[in-house]
Amino acid sequence: NGIKISKGNIVKIAKTLCDELVILHNAHMIYGAISPDTIYISGDGSIHLFGIGSPFYEFITDIDDRAKILNPKFCAPEVFLNNAKRGAYSDVYSLAAVVYYVLLNKQLPLSFLRSKGETIEVPHRINDNIEKNLSTALLNALNWQVSARTKTLTAFYKELVGV
Repeated sequence: NGIKISKGNIVKIAKTLCDELVILHNAHMIYGAISPDTIYISGDGSIHLFGIGSPFYEFITDIDDRAKILNPKFCAPEVFLNNAKRGAYSDVYSLAAVVYYVLLNKQLPLSFLRSKGETIEVPHRINDNIEKNLSTALLNALNWQVSARTKTLTAFYKELVGV
């Protein structure tokens, strides 16, 4: 809603969400629908993820119908494919898309169109206050090809902070 969040706070929020989502992943559950609409920061600063995630929508087979319910600017491309395998890397994509958006105030192209050549702008070229490690972490996590994408939220967070 137009409120600016510092880079440090964005990374802290990402860390909290990574920690919470790892618990889901360890229980073999994928959220799959992280977006600014599903993240709530309460008055005391605690961070909550709302909604039931994308597994509920698995029965919707039409990509246009899924795009009406799930947010194609934040959901990983595979969430929109029927019978596509999803994993922790799907949540990595979604969380990275949120970080990219909040950090740069810039929407990504629809994820399922990126396989057709849509590219994303390099974060440190948009904003020279973005360190290269943060920029690289986002680009790795937002790779539309699962095989080249950061696989876990723990790895994504380590790349974000340059560990």
